[in-house]
Amino acid sequence: MTDQISSLLHEQAEGILVPAAPAVAIVARGRQLRRRRRLTGVGAVAVSVAAAAAVAGAVLVLPHAAPDGSGGLAAAVAPNPEGWAVAQGSTVHLGNGRTVEVPGKVKAMYYTSAGVMVRTGRTAYTDAEHSNYFVLPGSGTVRDFSLDLGDKKPGTDPTLPYLAYVMKDGDTSHWELVLRDVRTGEVATRVPFEGAFTWGGWNAPPTALSGDFAYVGMDKATLAINWRTGAVTASDVLPASRMPEVSGGRELIDPMAGVDVDALSQKQLREMRFEQTQEFRVVNVADGSTLRTIGVDPEGWPRLSPDGSHVALPPMGSCDAVTNECHYDDPEGHVISVDTGADHSFRLEVGAFGWTPDGRLLLVRDTAVQSCDADTGACTTTPVELSGSGPIRVSGNDNES
Repeated sequence: MTDQISSLLHEQAEGILVPAAPAVAIVARGRQLRRRRRLTGVGAVAVSVAAAAAVAGAVLVLPHAAPDGSGGLAAAVAPNPEGWAVAQGSTVHLGNGRTVEVPGKVKAMYYTSAGVMVRTGRTAYTDAEHSNYFVLPGSGTVRDFSLDLGDKKPGTDPTLPYLAYVMKDGDTSHWELVLRDVRTGEVATRVPFEGAFTWGGWNAPPTALSGDFAYVGMDKATLAINWRTGAVTASDVLPASRMPEVSGGRELIDPMAGVDVDALSQKQLREMRFEQTQEFRVVNVADGSTLRTIGVDPEGWPRLSPDGSHVALPPMGSCDAVTNECHYDDPEGHVISVDTGADHSFRLEVGAFGWTPDGRLLLVRDTAVQSCDADTGACTTTPVELSGSGPIRVSGNDNES
Protein backbone atom coordinates (compact mmCIF):
# COMPACT_ATOMS: atom_id res chain seq x y z
CA MET A 1 0.00 0.00 0.00
CA THR A 2 1.40 3.40 -0.86
CA ASP A 3 1.83 6.11 1.75
CA GLN A 4 -0.75 8.26 -0.03
CA ILE A 5 -3.44 5.59 0.13
CA SER A 6 -2.51 4.82 3.72
CA SER A 7 -2.86 8.47 4.72
CA LEU A 8 -6.28 8.76 3.13
CA LEU A 9 -7.48 5.67 4.92
CA HIS A 10 -6.20 6.90 8.26
CA GLU A 11 -8.40 9.97 7.98
CA GLN A 12 -11.60 7.93 7.71
CA ALA A 13 -10.71 4.88 9.76
CA GLU A 14 -13.48 4.77 12.33
CA GLY A 15 -16.20 4.74 9.69
CA ILE A 16 -14.91 1.70 7.82
CA LEU A 17 -16.07 -1.79 8.62
CA VAL A 18 -13.06 -4.06 8.19
CA PRO A 19 -13.20 -7.87 8.24
CA ALA A 20 -10.55 -10.19 9.53
CA ALA A 21 -7.64 -10.56 7.16
CA PRO A 22 -6.73 -13.72 5.25
CA ALA A 23 -3.37 -13.46 6.92
CA VAL A 24 -1.28 -16.17 5.31
CA ALA A 25 -1.70 -15.02 1.74
CA ILE A 26 -2.19 -11.31 2.30
CA VAL A 27 0.44 -10.58 4.91
CA ALA A 28 3.22 -12.66 3.41
CA ARG A 29 2.74 -11.31 -0.08
CA GLY A 30 1.57 -7.88 1.06
CA ARG A 31 4.61 -7.15 3.19
CA GLN A 32 6.88 -8.55 0.52
CA LEU A 33 5.37 -6.12 -1.98
CA ARG A 34 5.18 -3.34 0.63
CA ARG A 35 1.41 -3.15 0.52
CA ARG A 36 -1.31 -4.30 2.90
CA ARG A 37 -4.69 -5.59 1.84
CA ARG A 38 -7.23 -6.15 4.59
CA LEU A 39 -10.55 -6.86 2.94
CA THR A 40 -11.03 -10.02 0.90
CA GLY A 41 -10.33 -8.68 -2.54
CA VAL A 42 -12.25 -5.45 -2.07
CA GLY A 43 -10.79 -3.08 0.52
CA ALA A 44 -7.83 -1.99 2.57
CA VAL A 45 -6.94 -1.67 6.22
CA ALA A 46 -7.82 1.57 7.98
CA VAL A 47 -6.14 2.99 11.03
CA SER A 48 -7.92 5.05 13.65
CA VAL A 49 -6.35 7.73 15.84
CA ALA A 50 -8.62 7.70 18.88
CA ALA A 51 -7.08 7.84 22.35
CA ALA A 52 -6.92 4.74 24.52
CA ALA A 53 -9.89 4.01 26.75
CA ALA A 54 -9.59 4.08 30.52
CA VAL A 55 -9.60 0.88 32.54
CA ALA A 56 -13.06 0.05 33.89
CA GLY A 57 -12.25 -3.18 35.73
CA ALA A 58 -9.54 -4.48 37.99
CA VAL A 59 -6.23 -5.16 36.27
CA LEU A 60 -3.86 -7.69 37.81
CA VAL A 61 -0.19 -7.14 36.96
CA LEU A 62 1.68 -10.35 36.23
CA PRO A 63 5.25 -10.79 37.47
CA HIS A 64 8.18 -10.16 35.17
CA ALA A 65 10.03 -12.99 33.46
CA ALA A 66 11.68 -15.59 35.62
CA PRO A 67 14.87 -17.44 34.65
CA ASP A 68 14.65 -19.70 31.59
CA GLY A 69 12.76 -22.96 31.97
CA SER A 70 11.43 -22.24 35.48
CA GLY A 71 8.98 -24.97 36.43
CA GLY A 72 7.81 -27.84 34.23
CA LEU A 73 6.47 -27.32 30.72
CA ALA A 74 2.68 -27.57 30.53
CA ALA A 75 0.88 -30.44 28.86
CA ALA A 76 -1.77 -29.74 26.22
CA VAL A 77 -5.43 -29.77 27.28
CA ALA A 78 -8.72 -29.86 25.40
CA PRO A 79 -9.76 -26.42 24.05
CA ASN A 80 -12.50 -24.60 25.95
CA PRO A 81 -15.69 -24.38 23.80
CA GLU A 82 -16.72 -21.22 25.70
CA GLY A 83 -13.27 -19.63 25.40
CA TRP A 84 -14.24 -17.30 22.54
CA ALA A 85 -14.55 -13.52 22.63
CA VAL A 86 -15.99 -10.65 20.60
CA ALA A 87 -14.63 -7.14 21.07
CA GLN A 88 -15.39 -3.62 19.93
CA GLY A 89 -13.29 -0.73 21.14
CA SER A 90 -12.30 -1.51 24.74
CA THR A 91 -15.23 -3.82 25.51
CA VAL A 92 -14.76 -7.58 25.29
CA HIS A 93 -17.70 -9.99 25.42
CA LEU A 94 -16.64 -13.47 26.58
CA GLY A 95 -18.21 -16.75 25.60
CA ASN A 96 -19.27 -17.46 29.18
CA GLY A 97 -21.50 -14.36 29.15
CA ARG A 98 -19.18 -12.02 31.04
CA THR A 99 -18.17 -8.59 29.74
CA VAL A 100 -14.86 -6.90 30.61
CA GLU A 101 -13.17 -3.61 29.79
CA VAL A 102 -9.51 -3.49 28.79
CA PRO A 103 -7.07 -0.58 28.50
CA GLY A 104 -6.92 0.74 24.95
CA LYS A 105 -8.68 -0.59 21.86
CA VAL A 106 -8.59 -4.27 20.98
CA LYS A 107 -6.39 -4.96 17.94
CA ALA A 108 -6.32 -8.75 17.91
CA MET A 109 -7.17 -11.76 20.08
CA TYR A 110 -5.32 -15.03 20.61
CA TYR A 111 -6.55 -18.33 22.00
CA THR A 112 -4.69 -19.97 24.90
CA SER A 113 -5.71 -22.68 27.36
CA ALA A 114 -5.56 -20.06 30.15
CA GLY A 115 -8.00 -17.66 28.49
CA VAL A 116 -8.16 -15.22 25.63
CA MET A 117 -5.16 -12.95 25.22
CA VAL A 118 -6.02 -9.54 23.76
CA ARG A 119 -3.63 -7.16 22.06
CA THR A 120 -4.54 -3.52 22.56
CA GLY A 121 -3.28 -0.06 21.67
CA ARG A 122 -4.32 3.49 20.86
CA THR A 123 -5.95 2.24 17.66
CA ALA A 124 -7.76 -0.97 16.77
CA TYR A 125 -5.27 -1.95 14.08
CA THR A 126 -2.11 -4.02 14.40
CA ASP A 127 -0.01 -1.88 12.08
CA ALA A 128 0.01 0.84 14.76
CA GLU A 129 3.37 1.00 16.50
CA HIS A 130 2.76 0.10 20.15
CA SER A 131 0.75 -2.74 21.66
CA ASN A 132 0.01 -4.13 25.10
CA TYR A 133 -1.15 -7.66 25.94
CA PHE A 134 -3.75 -8.68 28.49
CA VAL A 135 -5.07 -12.10 29.50
CA LEU A 136 -8.80 -12.65 30.15
CA PRO A 137 -9.13 -15.93 32.10
CA GLY A 138 -12.94 -15.80 32.00
CA SER A 139 -13.49 -14.79 35.60
CA GLY A 140 -14.06 -11.13 34.75
CA THR A 141 -10.55 -10.05 35.71
CA VAL A 142 -8.00 -8.53 33.35
CA ARG A 143 -4.40 -9.66 33.78
CA ASP A 144 -1.77 -7.20 32.59
CA PHE A 145 0.83 -9.22 30.76
CA SER A 146 3.32 -6.32 31.01
CA LEU A 147 4.61 -6.95 27.51
CA ASP A 148 5.17 -4.78 24.44
CA LEU A 149 6.47 -6.85 21.53
CA GLY A 150 6.50 -4.02 19.02
CA ASP A 151 5.88 -5.09 15.44
CA LYS A 152 5.96 -8.86 15.90
CA LYS A 153 3.60 -11.64 14.89
CA PRO A 154 3.33 -14.05 17.87
CA GLY A 155 1.68 -17.46 17.98
CA THR A 156 -0.61 -19.26 20.41
CA ASP A 157 -2.37 -22.63 20.62
CA PRO A 158 -5.82 -22.97 22.27
CA THR A 159 -4.60 -26.13 24.03
CA LEU A 160 -1.53 -24.49 25.63
CA PRO A 161 -0.90 -21.63 28.12
CA TYR A 162 1.90 -20.05 26.07
CA LEU A 163 2.64 -17.07 23.87
CA ALA A 164 5.42 -17.84 21.38
CA TYR A 165 7.49 -15.18 19.63
CA VAL A 166 11.01 -14.56 18.32
CA MET A 167 13.55 -12.07 19.64
CA LYS A 168 16.80 -10.92 18.06
CA ASP A 169 19.78 -12.53 19.81
CA GLY A 170 22.66 -10.16 19.15
CA ASP A 171 22.45 -9.60 15.40
CA THR A 172 20.16 -10.15 12.41
CA SER A 173 21.28 -13.75 11.88
CA HIS A 174 20.92 -14.95 15.48
CA TRP A 175 17.49 -15.36 17.03
CA GLU A 176 15.75 -16.82 20.03
CA LEU A 177 12.33 -18.43 20.25
CA VAL A 178 10.65 -17.40 23.51
CA LEU A 179 7.70 -19.20 25.11
CA ARG A 180 6.09 -17.10 27.81
CA ASP A 181 3.54 -18.58 30.22
CA VAL A 182 0.39 -16.43 30.04
CA ARG A 183 -0.68 -17.60 33.51
CA THR A 184 2.31 -16.04 35.25
CA GLY A 185 4.13 -13.87 32.75
CA GLU A 186 7.28 -15.95 33.23
CA VAL A 187 9.47 -17.28 30.43
CA ALA A 188 8.88 -21.03 30.19
CA THR A 189 11.70 -21.81 27.77
CA ARG A 190 14.00 -20.30 25.14
CA VAL A 191 15.43 -21.90 22.02
CA PRO A 192 18.28 -20.18 20.08
CA PHE A 193 18.58 -20.58 16.31
CA GLU A 194 20.19 -18.93 13.30
CA GLY A 195 19.07 -17.73 9.88
CA ALA A 196 18.38 -14.73 7.67
CA PHE A 197 15.13 -12.78 7.89
CA THR A 198 14.67 -10.02 5.32
CA TRP A 199 11.43 -10.80 3.46
CA GLY A 200 8.91 -9.33 5.95
CA GLY A 201 8.43 -5.95 7.53
CA TRP A 202 8.28 -7.21 11.12
CA ASN A 203 11.19 -6.67 13.52
CA ALA A 204 11.49 -10.46 13.96
CA PRO A 205 10.33 -13.53 12.03
CA PRO A 206 6.58 -14.33 12.33
CA THR A 207 5.68 -17.29 14.54
CA ALA A 208 2.92 -19.88 14.79
CA LEU A 209 2.45 -22.28 17.72
CA SER A 210 0.85 -25.70 17.32
CA GLY A 211 1.37 -28.50 19.80
CA ASP A 212 5.02 -29.18 20.59
CA PHE A 213 6.25 -27.07 17.68
CA ALA A 214 6.68 -23.40 16.91
CA TYR A 215 6.90 -22.55 13.20
CA VAL A 216 9.04 -19.58 12.21
CA GLY A 217 9.05 -17.97 8.75
CA MET A 218 12.66 -17.32 7.68
CA ASP A 219 14.11 -16.33 4.30
CA LYS A 220 15.27 -19.75 3.14
CA ALA A 221 12.98 -22.02 5.15
CA THR A 222 10.11 -22.18 7.57
CA LEU A 223 11.64 -23.65 10.70
CA ALA A 224 9.91 -26.25 12.87
CA ILE A 225 11.20 -25.78 16.42
CA ASN A 226 10.36 -28.39 19.05
CA TRP A 227 10.17 -26.15 22.08
CA ARG A 228 10.10 -29.11 24.47
CA THR A 229 13.38 -30.62 23.22
CA GLY A 230 15.04 -27.60 21.57
CA ALA A 231 15.43 -29.37 18.22
CA VAL A 232 15.41 -26.99 15.21
CA THR A 233 14.70 -28.32 11.71
CA ALA A 234 13.73 -26.83 8.36
CA SER A 235 10.19 -27.83 7.36
CA ASP A 236 10.03 -29.64 4.02
CA VAL A 237 6.27 -28.99 3.94
CA LEU A 238 5.86 -25.26 4.51
CA PRO A 239 7.29 -22.75 1.98
CA ALA A 240 9.96 -20.24 2.96
CA SER A 241 9.55 -16.44 3.18
CA ARG A 242 5.99 -16.81 4.38
CA MET A 243 3.97 -16.23 7.52
CA PRO A 244 3.17 -19.64 9.05
CA GLU A 245 -0.31 -20.14 10.46
CA VAL A 246 -0.40 -23.76 11.59
CA SER A 247 -3.57 -24.79 13.45
CA GLY A 248 -4.08 -28.20 14.99
CA GLY A 249 -1.03 -29.50 13.17
CA ARG A 250 -2.47 -28.42 9.83
CA GLU A 251 -1.79 -25.58 7.44
CA LEU A 252 -3.75 -24.06 4.57
CA ILE A 253 -1.38 -23.61 1.65
CA ASP A 254 -2.04 -20.82 -0.82
CA PRO A 255 -1.16 -21.82 -4.43
CA MET A 256 0.89 -18.62 -4.62
CA ALA A 257 3.00 -19.66 -1.63
CA GLY A 258 6.60 -20.10 -2.63
CA VAL A 259 6.12 -18.24 -5.92
CA ASP A 260 8.59 -15.44 -6.60
CA VAL A 261 6.07 -12.73 -7.44
CA ASP A 262 8.82 -10.26 -8.31
CA ALA A 263 9.86 -12.50 -11.19
CA LEU A 264 6.37 -12.55 -12.70
CA SER A 265 4.88 -10.07 -15.13
CA GLN A 266 1.63 -8.29 -14.30
CA LYS A 267 -0.11 -10.49 -16.87
CA GLN A 268 1.21 -13.65 -15.23
CA LEU A 269 0.18 -12.43 -11.79
CA ARG A 270 -3.28 -11.57 -13.03
CA GLU A 271 -3.71 -14.97 -14.65
CA MET A 272 -2.46 -16.84 -11.60
CA ARG A 273 -4.45 -14.93 -9.00
CA PHE A 274 -7.43 -13.33 -10.64
CA GLU A 275 -8.43 -15.31 -13.71
CA GLN A 276 -8.65 -18.93 -12.64
CA THR A 277 -9.92 -21.09 -9.82
CA GLN A 278 -7.33 -21.41 -7.09
CA GLU A 279 -6.48 -24.78 -5.55
CA PHE A 280 -5.77 -24.40 -1.83
CA ARG A 281 -4.48 -27.41 0.07
CA VAL A 282 -4.91 -28.34 3.72
CA VAL A 283 -1.77 -30.27 4.64
CA ASN A 284 -0.55 -32.23 7.63
CA VAL A 285 2.62 -30.37 8.59
CA ALA A 286 4.13 -33.48 10.20
CA ASP A 287 4.30 -35.61 7.05
CA GLY A 288 3.28 -33.27 4.22
CA SER A 289 0.22 -35.27 3.24
CA THR A 290 -2.64 -33.34 1.61
CA LEU A 291 -5.79 -33.77 3.70
CA ARG A 292 -8.13 -31.73 1.51
CA THR A 293 -7.90 -29.75 -1.74
CA ILE A 294 -10.36 -26.88 -2.01
CA GLY A 295 -11.17 -25.01 -5.19
CA VAL A 296 -11.66 -21.31 -4.56
CA ASP A 297 -13.02 -18.68 -6.92
CA PRO A 298 -10.60 -15.93 -7.99
CA GLU A 299 -9.97 -13.47 -5.15
CA GLY A 300 -11.48 -15.88 -2.63
CA TRP A 301 -9.62 -16.37 0.64
CA PRO A 302 -10.40 -19.53 2.66
CA ARG A 303 -9.75 -19.53 6.41
CA LEU A 304 -8.73 -22.47 8.56
CA SER A 305 -10.32 -22.92 11.99
CA PRO A 306 -8.05 -22.75 15.09
CA ASP A 307 -8.25 -26.52 15.56
CA GLY A 308 -7.64 -27.26 11.88
CA SER A 309 -10.95 -29.08 11.46
CA HIS A 310 -12.79 -26.77 9.05
CA VAL A 311 -12.22 -24.23 6.29
CA ALA A 312 -14.50 -21.21 5.81
CA LEU A 313 -15.10 -19.88 2.30
CA PRO A 314 -16.43 -16.30 2.59
CA PRO A 315 -18.30 -14.90 -0.43
CA MET A 316 -17.00 -12.08 -2.58
CA GLY A 317 -17.52 -8.57 -1.24
CA SER A 318 -17.34 -4.92 -2.16
CA CYS A 319 -17.06 -1.52 -0.48
CA ASP A 320 -18.81 1.76 -1.21
CA ALA A 321 -16.17 4.49 -1.63
CA VAL A 322 -18.64 7.18 -0.56
CA THR A 323 -20.21 5.62 2.54
CA ASN A 324 -17.20 3.46 3.49
CA GLU A 325 -19.58 0.55 4.03
CA CYS A 326 -18.66 -2.97 2.98
CA HIS A 327 -20.86 -5.96 2.25
CA TYR A 328 -20.79 -9.38 0.67
CA ASP A 329 -22.35 -9.54 -2.77
CA ASP A 330 -23.98 -12.83 -1.78
CA PRO A 331 -24.18 -13.32 2.00
CA GLU A 332 -24.05 -17.11 1.73
CA GLY A 333 -20.68 -18.52 2.69
CA HIS A 334 -19.60 -22.12 3.05
CA VAL A 335 -17.76 -24.15 5.68
CA ILE A 336 -16.04 -27.37 4.63
CA SER A 337 -14.95 -30.20 6.91
CA VAL A 338 -11.31 -31.06 6.31
CA ASP A 339 -11.82 -34.69 7.34
CA THR A 340 -15.05 -35.50 5.50
CA GLY A 341 -15.44 -32.80 2.84
CA ALA A 342 -18.97 -32.06 4.07
CA ASP A 343 -20.10 -28.59 2.96
CA HIS A 344 -22.53 -26.49 5.01
CA SER A 345 -23.70 -22.98 4.12
CA PHE A 346 -24.04 -20.04 6.53
CA ARG A 347 -25.16 -16.44 6.18
CA LEU A 348 -22.05 -14.33 6.77
CA GLU A 349 -21.58 -10.61 7.33
CA VAL A 350 -18.38 -8.69 6.63
CA GLY A 351 -16.09 -8.61 9.66
CA ALA A 352 -18.65 -10.39 11.82
CA PHE A 353 -17.65 -14.04 11.95
CA GLY A 354 -14.85 -16.10 13.48
CA TRP A 355 -14.20 -19.40 15.26
CA THR A 356 -14.40 -20.88 18.74
CA PRO A 357 -11.25 -22.62 20.03
CA ASP A 358 -12.74 -26.03 19.14
CA GLY A 359 -13.78 -25.19 15.58
CA ARG A 360 -17.36 -23.94 15.88
CA LEU A 361 -18.31 -21.01 13.66
CA LEU A 362 -19.01 -17.68 15.39
CA LEU A 363 -21.62 -15.41 13.80
CA VAL A 364 -21.93 -11.91 15.27
CA ARG A 365 -25.27 -10.12 15.03
CA ASP A 366 -26.39 -6.77 16.49
CA THR A 367 -27.58 -8.19 19.80
CA ALA A 368 -26.20 -11.72 19.90
CA VAL A 369 -23.33 -14.03 19.04
CA GLN A 370 -24.20 -17.43 17.60
CA SER A 371 -21.86 -20.37 18.11
CA CYS A 372 -22.67 -22.88 15.39
CA ASP A 373 -21.75 -26.48 14.72
CA ALA A 374 -19.90 -26.22 11.42
CA ASP A 375 -21.25 -29.57 10.21
CA THR A 376 -24.91 -29.40 11.20
CA GLY A 377 -25.62 -25.67 11.39
CA ALA A 378 -27.11 -26.01 14.90
CA CYS A 379 -26.38 -22.84 16.90
CA THR A 380 -26.46 -21.62 20.47
CA THR A 381 -26.97 -17.90 21.15
CA THR A 382 -25.27 -15.56 23.64
CA PRO A 383 -26.78 -12.05 24.03
CA VAL A 384 -24.36 -9.14 23.56
CA GLU A 385 -24.62 -5.37 23.11
CA LEU A 386 -22.39 -4.04 20.35
CA SER A 387 -23.06 -0.34 20.39
CA GLY A 388 -19.57 1.14 20.28
CA SER A 389 -17.57 2.59 17.42
CA GLY A 390 -14.77 1.06 15.42
CA PRO A 391 -14.33 -2.42 13.95
CA ILE A 392 -15.61 -5.57 15.59
CA ARG A 393 -12.94 -8.11 16.47
CA VAL A 394 -14.02 -11.75 16.53
CA SER A 395 -11.74 -14.35 18.06
CA GLY A 396 -10.44 -17.15 15.89
CA ASN A 397 -9.32 -14.65 13.24
CA ASP A 398 -5.81 -13.40 12.60
CA ASN A 399 -5.82 -9.61 12.41
CA GLU A 400 -2.06 -9.32 11.98
CA SER A 401 -0.77 -6.87 9.39
